[in-house]
Amino acid sequence: MNKQYSAVNTAWFLWKDGWHYSHKMMFLLIFESIVNAAVSLGNVILPSAVIALLTAGTSIQSLIIDICILFGIFGILMFFSSYLTNRNQMQYVQWRTGFWNMFLKLSSESDYETYETDEVLKQIQKGNYGISNNNEGAEGYMHHLTLCISYVIELLIYLFMISTVNIGIVCITAALSLISYLLNQRAHRMYMKKRDELADNDVHVDYFTKLAYNKAAGKDIRMYQMQDMLRGLFEKVNIKSVHFEAECEKYKRNANLSGNVLSFLRDAVCYGYLIYQMMQGGMSIASFVLLLGAFSNFSQRFILISNSLSDMNLDLSLFKETRILFDMLQAKDGTETMNADRLDIVFDHVSFAYPSSDRKILDDFSLHIRPGEKLALVGVNGAGKTTIVKLLCRFYHPDQGRILVNGIDLEQMKQSEYMDLLSAVFQDSILFSFTVGENVSGQPEGKYDEQKVLMAIVKAGLKEKIDSFENGIHTYLGKDVDENGLSFSGGEVQKMLLARAWYHQGKFIILDEPTAALDAISEQELYSSYSNLIGGSGALFISHRLASTRFCDRIILIQDGKIAEEGTHRSLMNKKGLYYDMFEVQSKYYREGGENHELQRDPA
Repeated sequence: MNKQYSAVNTAWFLWKDGWHYSHKMMFLLIFESIVNAAVSLGNVILPSAVIALLTAGTSIQSLIIDICILFGIFGILMFFSSYLTNRNQMQYVQWRTGFWNMFLKLSSESDYETYETDEVLKQIQKGNYGISNNNEGAEGYMHHLTLCISYVIELLIYLFMISTVNIGIVCITAALSLISYLLNQRAHRMYMKKRDELADNDVHVDYFTKLAYNKAAGKDIRMYQMQDMLRGLFEKVNIKSVHFEAECEKYKRNANLSGNVLSFLRDAVCYGYLIYQMMQGGMSIASFVLLLGAFSNFSQRFILISNSLSDMNLDLSLFKETRILFDMLQAKDGTETMNADRLDIVFDHVSFAYPSSDRKILDDFSLHIRPGEKLALVGVNGAGKTTIVKLLCRFYHPDQGRILVNGIDLEQMKQSEYMDLLSAVFQDSILFSFTVGENVSGQPEGKYDEQKVLMAIVKAGLKEKIDSFENGIHTYLGKDVDENGLSFSGGEVQKMLLARAWYHQGKFIILDEPTAALDAISEQELYSSYSNLIGGSGALFISHRLASTRFCDRIILIQDGKIAEEGTHRSLMNKKGLYYDMFEVQSKYYREGGENHELQRDPA
């Protein structure tokens, strides 16, 4: 159940976070509000003061000096106002990017299964609105709060100035401003409703946008001439986005139009009253100018305060969605730690179905992997092999049952400490556009052990390749970060992943079909390297080529999420069951294809 945050709670959260980020930033926010209010008051007082000086009959010299002093004070206020506004704007940007850093941190640490749900994908779109804009969400709140404080200060001063003239005019102005505020609030509610619909559509817009520059998809798009289809689909979702944006802006436009009409009525009342008083001889020209400015600004401040409150409400609503997103991305974590050289792993009556699916991939599944054992999982696609790996890596959590590691429930273990115990190479593992050293170590330049990286490269059989690079292990891979970055072949990528696993030196090795894209001979060579890598550690192998796992201590054949057969390669072949049938089919394929005669042997 997601937390529901109130506007007051969210406003207090933002204030506390800003205070924690920088006390000075929050003090300067208040100071900027005061200076801005002083500038606004100066704009009202200055014309009246000049008229008063002109009609006072003072000498030209005194008049010039007094006017210079007035404009000098006003100029200083203008300078400080401009300085504080520019300075604070940069502070707010830097503060807001802290939330982006938090989003990236939570995204990378969040449970793998989090991104399987449509609810989270939609919430990512909604949550990003609160931290992606200078004038909305978290940063927008700081800007609008500054303005609102300024307007309130001005309003109180103007109220003091005009309250002795006619209280009825004050009440009429306040009533018209309240109506304007209520209209703005209605527009705000309709805007947020449309924003929710926009978030749904933005998920589709993002998908088609990313397809345009996805290198893997680009091959099929060009081969099968899918460009027109993709453009058509993108245009459909993009038109929806434009429509939703237009609907959102319509509510704002209608509220502004209503506000302008009310503003005209308010000004007509105020101006009419002051003109009447002037005609009756009840005030001087200077007083008329001062009160005219005071009445006009008093009524405007009511509207501006209502607009600011409405904007702040929108900012808080957008940032509430960010807070809900952050809650969704919080990873489940335990507190138990472990320091062991070997792992004893037990799947204890585990059942699991993927999110948004009722079909159980594993149903009351039990398995014991003994310390130091090399276990192979085989079976047809969809049997549940990779799901077992994902559960073991704690990417997903069992719906029922437990996974015990050295007797400790995996759900109770601290995630970071448990990850230190594992090394894994997956079928879809990738190399990042970092340096060779960063790819192998998973640490930034200057932070990793270079000698250990070099040893990992030797172990993986890549020394000759890396030595040919001018910058050695400091060479970038891919061209996303460095235009001179280099590329690896499929087999070299797998060796790099092997080097990464060796550098990590986990106590348990997981190999989830890492060589699926390679031919059988290359796979045999790499599995020999993997076998050397593992040494005395426990290991779990998954391979669609049965003969590649013949060096394992035990082979488990998975069918429909259950253990159908288990034993050594020889015992399973002698049994002449499912494993035997699958092996014979593969052997026949290789014999007919003339690919790898070594696979035809019946290993011990």
